[in-house]
Amino acid sequence: MKNKSTEITISENSTTVRSSSSDTLRTASDSVSDIIFQVDARGLIVFINDSVKLYGYQPEELSKENILGLVCDDDKEKTSEYINNIVNGIINNESIEIGLLTKDKKRVDFKLFCTIVNMPSDSKNKSRDILMRIHGIAIDISNIKKTAKDQAYRYMFQNLIDLTRSSCHELSQPITILMGYSEMMLSNMETNNPLYNKLLEINKQADKTDEIIRRMHKKIKYITEDDFSGNDIIGKI
Repeated sequence: MKNKSTEITISENSTTVRSSSSDTLRTASDSVSDIIFQVDARGLIVFINDSVKLYGYQPEELSKENILGLVCDDDKEKTSEYINNIVNGIINNESIEIGLLTKDKKRVDFKLFCTIVNMPSDSKNKSRDILMRIHGIAIDISNIKKTAKDQAYRYMFQNLIDLTRSSCHELSQPITILMGYSEMMLSNMETNNPLYNKLLEINKQADKTDEIIRRMHKKIKYITEDDFSGNDIIGKI
């Protein structure tokens, strides 16, 4: 028994529009990079254009394969529900974002748009010359999503830089004052004084902290003077 959540069904009341033959569709799709396909009432691929070659497939090897077999497992139920809603007239002119699998099983993000068409059959009985088809276009949006992710990363990293710069500025003055006072007190204190070693340790730790702050200042100046992007920043820190 098929899993209901991933089964494509067709209602008798579905609204349809008439389309031309698969040959016309193939000709029209030759010059586009989007994946254009048609599946039958069972979800089996009856046409898919050459754009699938970009993802490792050959169009002929996908013939008669279920379209849901190309969808990532996490998105199968969502895709099935979407197609059923299109088929049964529940929604119209809407798209969804899903992940499709390449031949080597890598996820690529796509925007999927489907509609219903009627295809003329080869039957001589003109009263039965209508074949139900689901027509779909899958648009690769992986670069768009990557750009949005990079922009979010840059914004987050810029906030981190601003916070670090502010922290360095706020720490530098009290550390400088602490070092100055400790050095002044050490210069006027006998080495056998019980507080001498403790004060000396405070001075050493303050000096280490000052060195860290100076290094952070240099790093921030180096990064912000360059046109940074993404992973290039990480390599410089």
